[in-house]
Amino acid sequence: MTIASTRRSHLSDFIALSLLAIRARYTLSKPARVLFLLGAMFDPFVYAGVIYFVVERVFGLSGFDRFQFLLIGIISFRWTLSCLLDAVNLAELERRMAEAGRARLVAALVVMAPPSAVMLLSLAAALVFSLIVDAPDQSFRALGWLAPVILVQGAWNLALVLVVDRLSARFRIASEAPLVILAGLMWMLSPVMYKFGDIPPSVSALFTTFNPASHVLAAYYRAYWYGLPIGLNVLPAAIVVSLAIVAWLGTRPDRFASSAGAEVAQSEDESPHLVIATDGRETATATSSVASYAGATPFRQWTGTLKAFTGRDMAALIGRTWPRSGTDLDDTIARIRRTSRLDRLFDDYLSLYPDWALAQLAFAVAVESDVPVLIFDGVLDASDLVFRRAAWERLIAETERGRRVIVVTYRLLGLPGLEKGRFTALSGTAVVGRGAIGPELAQFYLDMLEGEGRARDGRPG
Repeated sequence: MTIASTRRSHLSDFIALSLLAIRARYTLSKPARVLFLLGAMFDPFVYAGVIYFVVERVFGLSGFDRFQFLLIGIISFRWTLSCLLDAVNLAELERRMAEAGRARLVAALVVMAPPSAVMLLSLAAALVFSLIVDAPDQSFRALGWLAPVILVQGAWNLALVLVVDRLSARFRIASEAPLVILAGLMWMLSPVMYKFGDIPPSVSALFTTFNPASHVLAAYYRAYWYGLPIGLNVLPAAIVVSLAIVAWLGTRPDRFASSAGAEVAQSEDESPHLVIATDGRETATATSSVASYAGATPFRQWTGTLKAFTGRDMAALIGRTWPRSGTDLDDTIARIRRTSRLDRLFDDYLSLYPDWALAQLAFAVAVESDVPVLIFDGVLDASDLVFRRAAWERLIAETERGRRVIVVTYRLLGLPGLEKGRFTALSGTAVVGRGAIGPELAQFYLDMLEGEGRARDGRPG
């Protein structure tokens, strides 16, 4: 495959993922829900109309150009605000994309796809509105300059989404509200509610020169209303800075590796291998070390933090990234649904899923994927015994077809009646037990429970 064809393939994959994200975000699979997309598309007109009415009545400031500046300013601001609000989905979506072999940057772009689509539709509607009104003061000679302005703001939106995600992960910020409020204040102090000529020169520098949002809005106004080329004093530097931030934050850290992981990953068992992290998720390095030596990305337990996505939506989004699924996505979704055993819950929002349902969906997506090495990171820990038995039987069948299967657990995972496979118990990076699944695993669990009982009672081992 040539470099050019590879790039075309990546581009088509990204476009397909973006369209699926837009379809999911606005529930376009149901014809009546198109009204939600139309509402998002036209609500800047409502906001601009209300604000214009207040400004005209209270301050006596009027003019079609003022309404147009309000409209474009709100469209632009709403794009940034929506991207920041949707950044809450990035961490979880990134984990799912990583399991499918996609980079963190792809996940961020997919998060931005629905707000970006609405922004472009709103801007197109504003242009049509201007053509209908045909205001004599408006010039369309420089509309082509809108493209670089959109790219500049898009790059900054992407950088802000990555910054919000990094800050949320590092400082465990529970809400994006402070950053959203800060962005809103910056935009509201920009020439959205007012025109550049409305403020005195003494405060003009504070509101415009030192406000990055003002430069973006000024570029929109020049291209959209005045028919002039955009200024090139600030925007080129702005896009360089934003792309530098994207390049810095758009990568993931390397995985940890240990000798214990090498021992598990290099074993040649033709059966599922259970890895028991006896010291819990906080200090265990089992998953990352096994994944590093096995050359595979682990499948992790899902969370309910994804907003506005159903189980079906995520199955479609992830299934589209698999090479063999691109031609028959409906079949992929149907297989994931059957394996997950979620029935009607499959079409509900992930934010409503209990832990056991998230575990079943995570398992189904992993086992129906294309990867030759399946590494489960705590995925089955939240599942019930009935589903766990069926899942282990499926994993046995997968190993008989030639796939490697490694299941990492952070609890005493019961597998009664199932006696095919091996286990390795780790404490940190040290092997503290190994054997066959069945009586040997049961005896290891009994020894662990007795040891914990002695430790609680203060008795010597």
